[in-house]
Amino acid sequence: MRKGVLLLLIISACIFTVKAQTVTRIKSWGYLDSPPVPKKTFATNSGVLQILDKYPSSELVKGNTDGTFTKLTGLRKSFKYDQAISETSGDWTMISYFEGDSVFFYLTDGTASKTKLVYTYKGSGGTHINDFTFHKGKAYITYDTGWNAFKGLIEINPDDFSVKILFNKGTEDLKMWSVVSDSENLFVNYSTGTTNSAYQVNAADGSLTQVTDKLNYWTPQNPFVVLGKTLAAFTLEDVRVSMNGSSFQTKRMLLSKYNTAARSFEPLWYVGYFQAVQPWYLGEINGKHYFFANGDYDVTNCNTTTCSGNFGAHLWVVDETGGRLVKSVAVSGEKNYTYAGIKQVASDKIYLEITTKAAGKELWVATPTDLYMVKDHIGTPSVLADYGLKLNEAAVCGGKIAIPGIGAMAQTGNDYEMYISDGTPGNLEKLDVMPKAGVQSMPKGLFYYEGKIYFTAADTLKDNLGIAKTSMFSIDLCNAITSANPEISMSKSELKFYPNPVKGFLNLQTEETIEKLEIYSTTGTLVMQMVNPEKQIDVSRLKNGLYLIKAQSGEQKFTSKFYVFQ
Repeated sequence: MRKGVLLLLIISACIFTVKAQTVTRIKSWGYLDSPPVPKKTFATNSGVLQILDKYPSSELVKGNTDGTFTKLTGLRKSFKYDQAISETSGDWTMISYFEGDSVFFYLTDGTASKTKLVYTYKGSGGTHINDFTFHKGKAYITYDTGWNAFKGLIEINPDDFSVKILFNKGTEDLKMWSVVSDSENLFVNYSTGTTNSAYQVNAADGSLTQVTDKLNYWTPQNPFVVLGKTLAAFTLEDVRVSMNGSSFQTKRMLLSKYNTAARSFEPLWYVGYFQAVQPWYLGEINGKHYFFANGDYDVTNCNTTTCSGNFGAHLWVVDETGGRLVKSVAVSGEKNYTYAGIKQVASDKIYLEITTKAAGKELWVATPTDLYMVKDHIGTPSVLADYGLKLNEAAVCGGKIAIPGIGAMAQTGNDYEMYISDGTPGNLEKLDVMPKAGVQSMPKGLFYYEGKIYFTAADTLKDNLGIAKTSMFSIDLCNAITSANPEISMSKSELKFYPNPVKGFLNLQTEETIEKLEIYSTTGTLVMQMVNPEKQIDVSRLKNGLYLIKAQSGEQKFTSKFYVFQ
């Protein structure tokens, strides 16, 4: 930013209201102030991190609710920041992205002193085969740069950012794919020809123990799914089936869970036959895990020996005992339901993007009991037409969602606005952030913090050159669950608990009878809820990190925070 030119505009009185949704302008930047352009946002246990494109450089920053940003580090330049991926464990977050044939890995705990480019490599031919995870306080990176180069696993120690090569199979004719941890064990998978195998890794010396050579080879790079603390993987099994009067040998796909004692994978859920489309893992709601399936052959009409073709969209729930069909949806004349791999997990529902031949892009919702469409692109305005809703840039608060998108064509061009939904059928309301004539850009950098959604967009305000300013706004999307919330009144007997951090069981200490208890992640996702809970709560299935606990006793409401460190 240039000295003397920075214009800070805080307009607390500038409030627009649309159906109980309130938009507030927090801060503005002029053209000469090098206004921040959020390229990617990450919700972490250490706060909200953003990749900002700021001329002439790009930065990884920590976003603050007053519109300021705390710079963590400068970034290597890329035109693909929007494709960056991340994973968080405790206070640490790994962020990776690529540019050309180079891949970059940054490790951060949300402070500038502990943010560093810990590894970078160059692939071959623009192909980036890489994955990373956290395991027992350390970070692990697997990647494949081709023959006689590197095909292996790297260990990063966050204490001093030291790098250790656990193993390298660069001289072998194989493809290195994924790395995953189930908290206790570390696994990798690689394929040789059509054989895709999983190996348990000894993190002390890098030695490998094969646990299966039956991983699905149709989609080899993503075979693992972590269901709470249970590691599962998509595997294949030889089976003889009967169809249309004929009997023949084929393959059956299963979701198998890892048996730690036996060091092997055991069938959990029979997924499909032939080259069935591998179901997509949607996420977790109240301890249950949900999958979306489509395609020619799905287990709806399959058993252990026979299978018949079917079409449609299918929602499954999977737990330790197996899989159960929640609901199948099929519209007359529509056979293809394609999940775009884009989702947002809210407190009691999962928003997902579906594409069909008949209606194009559609916004759908999966719940523990239902699967349905909220809105398609047909209608006026056709908000899902063309570029549609940017679900991958959305933010949730409780069960509601705010999604940037492009609606009907306005006189001045595309109508870039925000869309709000509570997930009920047909409910997708446009929130006019600013008058249409002045809208300059899509709302970007959405993030949730304590009951509000924050975002950045260019608007009708002008700088001294007459150019539209960039401003940060907030939306009062749902009730906050913090002590700042006026709905929360603390009684003389406050809710207390121990230990904190907690491992295994959280013990409540209160004279009050707790009638209802809810636990939320820092992104606002409801991860646990109980009616008349015991004084000892099992939180062993929760991942490491910060959580908000909200309890109710009569008219009294309590809230506090605790850490899980398993």
